[in-house]
Amino acid sequence: MKRKSGLRRKQGGFIFGLDASTFFIVLGSLLVIALPIVNNVLENNDTTSIVTGYTTIQKAVQDKYPHGNYEDVDMDGIENFLPEGFSKQAVNGQDWDLDVSSSSTNQMTIGLPIPSDRLRAKVLAKLNTDKATESGDTVYLTTR
Repeated sequence: MKRKSGLRRKQGGFIFGLDASTFFIVLGSLLVIALPIVNNVLENNDTTSIVTGYTTIQKAVQDKYPHGNYEDVDMDGIENFLPEGFSKQAVNGQDWDLDVSSSSTNQMTIGLPIPSDRLRAKVLAKLNTDKATESGDTVYLTTR
C-alpha cells in the first residue's frame, strides 16, 4: 500500500506567483498611469529646448549685428555665431525661421512652426513676453 503525502507542492505562477492575466492587468494599469507622466516630462524638455533655441538665435544675431540693423538677417548669415552643434532644426523636427521685422529693421523675428497645441502653449507661456505671438501653428518672437 502506497502512502500519499499530504504535502503537495503548489505550482508557481507566471511571475512572482501571479498568473499571466493578473500580470498583464497590473502592467497595463501601471502604463496607463506612467505614460501621461512620461509624455509631460518629454514635452517639458522640448519646451525648454525650444525656448533655449529662441534665445540662442537672438544672441547670435545680436553678436553679428551689434548696431542693431538687421536688414539682411537670415539663418545662413548667423551660422558662424551659433554655438557648435546648434541645429537649424528644432527638437520638434521643424526648421527655424529668421527674418527682419516688418515694422523695423532694428527688430528681428524668429519663427518656429509648432504643430502641437500643448507644446505651443507651453512655449508661449515659458517665453513669457508680449513680444511672442502665434500665427496659425507658428510661434514668433520679435525682438531687438
